[in-house]
Amino acid sequence: MPRALHTSFAAAFVALAMGCDAKTPKKTEPVKQGSTLAQTTDRPMLLVFSRDYCTPCQVMKPWIAELAEEVDTIDVVTLNVDRKKYEHLGGFFKISAVPTLLYLEADGHIARRTNGLAKKSQMRSVLQELRWAR
Repeated sequence: MPRALHTSFAAAFVALAMGCDAKTPKKTEPVKQGSTLAQTTDRPMLLVFSRDYCTPCQVMKPWIAELAEEVDTIDVVTLNVDRKKYEHLGGFFKISAVPTLLYLEADGHIARRTNGLAKKSQMRSVLQELRWAR
């Protein structure tokens, strides 16, 4: 996606999540990595789709939080698609099962997609393969 066609992937993502036009995103407060919504700059993002009733999602929660603390070169965002606020994003990203992890380049392209339970070591391996972590 050429940068000239949009303000930035981060602005479009935030706008989509907030339900407004991508050209004029609502101002939102930046929040900590690993929370339900984060604004990004020009950094890669690990986007995690989960549900409340999903046992593997609940098992992965602490691993994802630890990864967010340990790897400061990416943004980590978890979206609970059970919540009305985010359920349209599941369709937008063609999520058919949870947990689904999308490893997004800073420009918004999907570098990798994984489905199902992923251990912390597996997530870290993907980040290392993508050269986003040591």
